[in-house]
Amino acid sequence: MTNAIFARDNAVFRRACSLAGVPPTKRQASKFRGDRGRAFAKKAAAVRLVEARR
Repeated sequence: MTNAIFARDNAVFRRACSLAGVPPTKRQASKFRGDRGRAFAKKAAAVRLVEARR
């Protein structure tokens, strides 16, 4: 899966970006998948929010 597709389709990533205040770009997806970046710092909160919606 490319970072562009990941950025478009992954709900946890998109939620983490919104919590961090950054756009869900392929560059941010690359950082997120490499366990760094502003969105990654909000990953735990994003997982909780996405799981709560299910």
